[in-house]
Amino acid sequence: MVDTEDNFATVFSKFNNWLVDQGMIAGNKDNLDEENTNFTFVTCGDGDLKYMLPNQCDTSNIQMPRYFRKWINVKRSYATSAGGNFPRSLQVLLSKLNLTFEGRQHSGIDDVKNIAKIVKVLAKERFVVFENTN
Repeated sequence: MVDTEDNFATVFSKFNNWLVDQGMIAGNKDNLDEENTNFTFVTCGDGDLKYMLPNQCDTSNIQMPRYFRKWINVKRSYATSAGGNFPRSLQVLLSKLNLTFEGRQHSGIDDVKNIAKIVKVLAKERFVVFENTN
């Protein structure tokens, strides 16, 4: 599926430029390491932003902007509000919130849709939601 697509460096640059174009980063396309952001990433685990992205940026000789070093891990937020009961996976967390997994596992867009459902429930139920930092 990805053999004919742009490489990581190109896609990463396009994504960062899109963030600037959307006004999500106060700065310009030549200075993407700004601290002035009005967003945070939401994940279901720490692995992607704590390990995978930094390793890929290192492999690709790309400096990872600081705004990738903060995120909301919905599993950690749930555990904080649920007495330390840390769910092992996205599916387990959905189940604990009486939600059903929809789509294909580990499909980026399907994972995002399921994480969005979790965030809505956490907000509605007034769970503690906070940024993790690396």
